[in-house]
Amino acid sequence: MRPVQIVTALFLALGPLAARAGAQDTLVDEGTLVITRNGAPIGREAYRIVRAAAGGGQAYRATATISFDTARIALRLTTDSLGAPLTYEAEVRVQARLTAHVDGSGRPGRFSTLTKTPGGESARDFVMGTNPLLIDEHAFDPYYFAVLPPRRGQFSAIDPRTGTQTTFRFEERGQEAIRVGRGTASARHFALIGANGASRDIWVDASGHLLRVAVPAQGLVAQRDELPR
Repeated sequence: MRPVQIVTALFLALGPLAARAGAQDTLVDEGTLVITRNGAPIGREAYRIVRAAAGGGQAYRATATISFDTARIALRLTTDSLGAPLTYEAEVRVQARLTAHVDGSGRPGRFSTLTKTPGGESARDFVMGTNPLLIDEHAFDPYYFAVLPPRRGQFSAIDPRTGTQTTFRFEERGQEAIRVGRGTASARHFALIGANGASRDIWVDASGHLLRVAVPAQGLVAQRDELPR
């Protein structure tokens, strides 16, 4: 069965359960991030993450709308209680023209994707290692799932849109005060460190709300535009 068919079947099967569980959804983070490259604004990301009851446990659903340079991206991601990806969908438009649609679905040890572009379609099957994590080169809300407790020392990460896979070492870098909007917040600083030593830095408040994400190697910073409410 193709990945997109698996995703469709999953949503059809869970539809009635999701409707009943809707009242149990808990908002865990919501905000807008201003994206800059080398200090110059290049886009924004509006995202929402909820925790929901699922199969006797809990799962997370994250949705985001992102403007990044000339691209507009709609992103949907569901994970298990530890942040491991279960389903993923990304739709990319450039100047209102659909340029890519990616569907993905996970199962123990693997994650499968189907990518459709104007030039055709392609499927890929990723073999996932310990502590799977899904990231996206132009999205920042997925980093929320890297800092979920319990803290883990290493992640096996995939980016379905670029088709890349890597391993990150996780590091805690202590408490810092950072500027958010017109205020100052006490933040915990974490980092995902790749094999080449380059880091992806994440700052969250005491409740786990994303405050800032930085990818220094690319000059990228996504900064929350106001303090969490």
